[in-house]
Amino acid sequence: SGDHSITSSSLYSALDLFLEADEEILSDPEHVITLSEDIETSLPTRPVAAGQWWGVSRIPSTNDLLARLATFQGQASESFLSLAPRYYGEIQQLSINEENNFYFNANNYLAHSPSVILTPKSVGVQHGTTMRALPLLEVGGEGDLFLAGLGELIHYTLAAEETRILVSRSLVGFHGTVSLEWTRANRDGSGGFVGANSPTLRLTGPGLIIYQTRG
Repeated sequence: SGDHSITSSSLYSALDLFLEADEEILSDPEHVITLSEDIETSLPTRPVAAGQWWGVSRIPSTNDLLARLATFQGQASESFLSLAPRYYGEIQQLSINEENNFYFNANNYLAHSPSVILTPKSVGVQHGTTMRALPLLEVGGEGDLFLAGLGELIHYTLAAEETRILVSRSLVGFHGTVSLEWTRANRDGSGGFVGANSPTLRLTGPGLIIYQTRG
């Protein structure tokens, strides 16, 4: 996207976008804080169902997220749009290109340029002899993707065969070269969890992983 600035303070974080004429950005309308009169908005058709009306915040699934996205188009020089995540945390811009094979958690989505393609993807994660699906979004195309974390977003590049154990609620995204599996609990019940409701994943490189400091 065009010019943008990211504001972070002890109280809030926001993404301010300055769109040129005909320049577009996609986002969930519930992320919008304020916009100038020269922003044209194309809203999706919303199903009339519990928890689906405008203004009702809820955690989206991957399909829910894509169904609720709106397009915001600038109509003059530096049309203004300000977005904020549902929960306080760091906002980061990722530059996407065709060589990337990147997956991320829909809960960390904030906005993307129209040349970026988001596709629901169930990534198989091995758990003993069982394969479980981890619902994520696959990123394609080229352009900008804006993610928002709970707390800070940490980037770490795993070397080939290097592993790291990550609490599943902290996982934000990873390159497709990274393999994932649930850590198996020991016979006494320990080893597969950090806390009662925090299952863990084993990620093995090579490739970039992104995680958040709060879950």
